[in-house]
Amino acid sequence: MKGKPHKYIAKISLLGVWFAIMSAGCLNANPSVTPSAVPASSTIIPTTGATYPKTSTPAETSSPSATVTLPMPSMTPTATAQPLASGNTLATLSVIGQGASDENQMLYLYSQDSGFYVFVDITSPNISITRRNLLGTARNTSWVSFANFSDLIAYADFQGNFWVADLAKRHPILIFSDQSYSMAEVSLIWTPDDQHLILDFQDPGYQDMIFHLQTSQWEAWDYICDQLAISPRTGRLATWCISPMDNRFIVLEWGGEFWYSDLPPEQELFHADDVDDPRFGTFVIYRYAGWSADGERIAYFDPHDATGTLFITDSHAAVQLQIPGKAYWLTDYYKERDYLPGIPLQWSRDGSRILLLGVGSAGELCPEYIIDELERTYSNPGCWQVMDVSTGEMIWQASDLYSSPGVLLFRQHYIAPSISGDATYITLFTYHEGGHFYVLNIDTGETLLDSLWRISGAHWGPAP
Repeated sequence: MKGKPHKYIAKISLLGVWFAIMSAGCLNANPSVTPSAVPASSTIIPTTGATYPKTSTPAETSSPSATVTLPMPSMTPTATAQPLASGNTLATLSVIGQGASDENQMLYLYSQDSGFYVFVDITSPNISITRRNLLGTARNTSWVSFANFSDLIAYADFQGNFWVADLAKRHPILIFSDQSYSMAEVSLIWTPDDQHLILDFQDPGYQDMIFHLQTSQWEAWDYICDQLAISPRTGRLATWCISPMDNRFIVLEWGGEFWYSDLPPEQELFHADDVDDPRFGTFVIYRYAGWSADGERIAYFDPHDATGTLFITDSHAAVQLQIPGKAYWLTDYYKERDYLPGIPLQWSRDGSRILLLGVGSAGELCPEYIIDELERTYSNPGCWQVMDVSTGEMIWQASDLYSSPGVLLFRQHYIAPSISGDATYITLFTYHEGGHFYVLNIDTGETLLDSLWRISGAHWGPAP
């Protein structure tokens, strides 16, 4: 493990100090809610504390209910953490926006550079990104993370508040508040079923946490999710996450259930290696697997499979499709780089197509070669492609966009990819020539939008 363990080693000592203070009764067990931290538009129901796993005996290790109620830890003695949401946060937000029309035509965009969060109606005769469509700025909407399929976002502000909201931010729910976290760099990571949200801080001085949306409960998080394996409880594929602290596992079932185990899985589909890329630090499995919206199908690459085969299985690991030689990491370009230009396997909401980062075929290189920032040349390095799930056919690939036939310059590499719910459109951003953001029709090749905005993330969803 290259990137994450050193971070958690530093956090082990912090947790030890924190638990020692708790044992001495030095922290207030009932933190109060600060009314000024809660906007009037928010739906907030205070709770008394967050849920943390207690130190268990071996007989208790697989019980999901072995918990005690404690306040959230603060990394500074003067700050008081405030877990504020209660009840089923996911259910509260799921009713928002029901009845919205044409969910695939509205595009939500976030720019980490400018701090702008906007929406774009691509059905408009004059598609544009303007301040009229602004939904947030860096002051109140930072570190935006889109849920996979539940049309939610998670974000932070510069006051140490963390929120979950509908895409239009009309009904934000404050899930955590601590001013000592106001300047912390964080990755907000949704689990594949959107039932849990992980706060993965880059600074080891901050405690990573996981928020369970079904119960609005918090737990300390010191796990790396790097295995896809059969759950002995359900017989379905589940995400297994190991703790570098004690080699225990938390098992995330599809649908929100989770439990703890001292034993590794017996039927493993694949085991991912840790990487030095902070976006995948705690959820390495996203580098190799992508789930359909209903969780019934999974597309994945096995990083230890020399053939680089793309597999599609059902939720019980029965193989439905396999295409050898597609894995992006087969190329020298990605063998030398941990950093990826986006999540490499993304299903359309309707399950008909997959947007993937993969190697081109012998007859259609993807692209022919690439020239990196050090002017080194790599042949067939891989690019974004769209696959028809029913046939395995690659019906579109990003090499069609390159200004020089078959050639990709380093600064022209495409990032921030997303595929619309009906699998008709995709988005891509490149830093080439100052930065261009594209919206493309997969079937016709038409460019619907070519904007100079520097986009960090894109998501298709219902109108505000």
